[in-house]
Amino acid sequence: MVAITGAGSGIGRELALLCAQRGADLALCDINDTAVADTAQTARGFGHDVITRRVDVSDPEQMTAFADATLGHFGGVDLLVNNAGVGLIGGFLDTSRKDWDWLVSINVMGVVHGCEAFLPAMIESGRGGHVVNLSSAAGLP
Repeated sequence: MVAITGAGSGIGRELALLCAQRGADLALCDINDTAVADTAQTARGFGHDVITRRVDVSDPEQMTAFADATLGHFGGVDLLVNNAGVGLIGGFLDTSRKDWDWLVSINVMGVVHGCEAFLPAMIESGRGGHVVNLSSAAGLP
């Protein structure tokens, strides 16, 4: 069972489809509910269970709700992929404090919120598991 943030497009979408193709059930989230629903529809074509949720990873309550829904539906998580991320085009000095807050809230705190939401249950289950946190220099101006 694989949980992936930012699964509506890019690496998150492709990873979701690859995992489904290889036999994984999926819990997918993205801030774009239309995009994540499209990923889920394609992934279900491989014959596995897929749930989705619209989530802003910068909001710890939304991440906790996603984890609760995932754990309630599947009973556990084998792989958590904190993939959601954003970027800006522009120079350091051209980036406003508001833009920095937005970048950090998603690219850094989104990972923290994902780990906080899922890790306790993963550890408590005693069945092991893995966490993959993706990052990119493109997330910094």
